[in-house]
Amino acid sequence: MKRFYPLIFLFFICLMGKASQRPHITNVLCSLNDSEGLWWYGTQGGGLCCDDEGKLTVFRTDYDHPNLLRSNDVTCLAECRIRGEIWFGTKQGAYVLNKKKKEIHELLPDELGEKRINCILESTSSMWLAYRNQLLQINTTGDSVLRRFNLTWKNKNRAVCALAEDRSGTIWLALWNGGLCRLVRNGTSFEPCEWSRDDYCTTLQYDSARNCLLVETSTGEHLIVRKGETRCVPDIDLGNVLHERLARKVQHNDRNVLSWAEASDSIFYIGTFHSLYRYDMQLDSLQRYGFETDRVRDIAISSDGTIYFISKALGVCRLQGKKAEKLCNDNVYHSMEIRGDTLLWLTDGIGNASTFDLRTQQLTPIDYTPTEKGSNTRVFIGLLSILLVVALSVAIWIHRKRNKKNTEPTTESTHLLTVSEQEFLQQITQFIDENINNEKYGIHALSADMCMSRANLYRKLNALTGQSPTDFIRNRRLERAAELLRNTNYSVNEVADLVGFSYATYFTRCFKEKYGVPPKDFK
Repeated sequence: MKRFYPLIFLFFICLMGKASQRPHITNVLCSLNDSEGLWWYGTQGGGLCCDDEGKLTVFRTDYDHPNLLRSNDVTCLAECRIRGEIWFGTKQGAYVLNKKKKEIHELLPDELGEKRINCILESTSSMWLAYRNQLLQINTTGDSVLRRFNLTWKNKNRAVCALAEDRSGTIWLALWNGGLCRLVRNGTSFEPCEWSRDDYCTTLQYDSARNCLLVETSTGEHLIVRKGETRCVPDIDLGNVLHERLARKVQHNDRNVLSWAEASDSIFYIGTFHSLYRYDMQLDSLQRYGFETDRVRDIAISSDGTIYFISKALGVCRLQGKKAEKLCNDNVYHSMEIRGDTLLWLTDGIGNASTFDLRTQQLTPIDYTPTEKGSNTRVFIGLLSILLVVALSVAIWIHRKRNKKNTEPTTESTHLLTVSEQEFLQQITQFIDENINNEKYGIHALSADMCMSRANLYRKLNALTGQSPTDFIRNRRLERAAELLRNTNYSVNEVADLVGFSYATYFTRCFKEKYGVPPKDFK
């Protein structure tokens, strides 16, 4: 059966190439709020999206524009304000989009055409672009390379994970499986910073208020590089701090922080499984709002100090004094962003988005429907292809069920694992446990943490356990859920959230398949 998988996949791709032109907005890889207030999204498979107060414009290679981009996977974004352009990198080359003319041209196609672009940064005088172990300084007036740097760490070539520029004009970069480096203004080479840690940087962000560099590592730690120093020191993880303060003041079943937002230097709003709180860190005082919320999924604060939140019981709300004013009763939304204090951007976590206009109280679904001739035919073909994929998926599922006993490892084979193989499985399990509550942690993140390609990770893990990485991650989540159900008083919904399941119904189905009983009956 497995020999037909590539053919099935190719057939599905061919059909979907002629299907509906609705953009993929589920997997957003990067985003940018430009100088004009427009929001730009780089997606996985859906190209570049521009949101102008709910009007979505999509730039991607599709049935009507087959040669627009080499790849629809957008990896990074930056604005070139001098020229009024958006520069973006993909898995196959870099592009420049003129915002006024809505025209795209390929950047340095002879050099970047087939390469994955890792980072793009706008500096005070030029643009910086990184691919593989190469960092290019590009002249914005002529798209020419001003300087080129070959990047190494401990005599080994390293790719760039992140770029940032501070107030002094120093360029900072983080290297994959390496450390932190900097190029002072008008410098000729990158200077490695002190880095004695076993992990590596994954994101960099310059904090202009504190004039420091914020660093997040591959192990989830938050560090600071202060002015004039090259040594990283631990930063305060406010999420953990708020959780600890909350744990000292409330009952056991309401201690988990689901969302929080900072209103000022010491005032925080905290959402839990059951309540909304206002916490004054300076006075160490906690105030619980009296209305019932159920899960507070997200909190946002506008520039005038207005508090907005999403809860399972109330939907989208605005805080008015000590009461909650319902703006939208629909409780399917999971996250929100405020645009210009007049618009709420709402997403439900499964690819659907809407905007809520605070002035007109109008809720508008975000959609993109082509008007070109023949689009209805493509929609029909798309629906037909989806039905075909569903039928093929059922056939593959039945086939896997029949061969499950042959693919599961036996007790004898487990004992034959070498030391290195046992350490490999222990390392994978450790990464999964560290991200157990992150519902988006999957094979992409795991392969990056293991510094392996997806194909190599799949082959090795399947050979050792008989499971795919996706199945292995799901089974580990279920094992952790069983421990929580057995040893704590958390409800089924709370356990599902804590082990990274977005929907309790899906969690219940998976749990029953693995343990034979629903989670509510498991002890």
